Amino acid sequence: MMRGHYNHGMHGYGFGYNFWFIALIVLIIILIIIGIMLLVKNSRNKNEAPTSSTAFKILKERLAKGEIDEDEYDRLKEKLKD
Repeated sequence: MMRGHYNHGMHGYGFGYNFWFIALIVLIIILIIIGIMLLVKNSRNKNEAPTSSTAFKILKERLAKGEIDEDEYDRLKEKLKD
């Protein structure tokens, strides 16, 4: 008879230990992939040139703030249409 000898699999933790270890690794990999996707998405948005609608919006804001007058607004608006 073997006294004090117990066979509990993986250091006494059994299947549960393996499952949670694998789940943690999968979760870490998923978080890394999501992080990379967000970084790529944000870097693409920073490199894009402003669209014409954005330019018109900025132009209207400058007119509203009084930074430019109506003549300058009309001239720049025509230039943006080209």
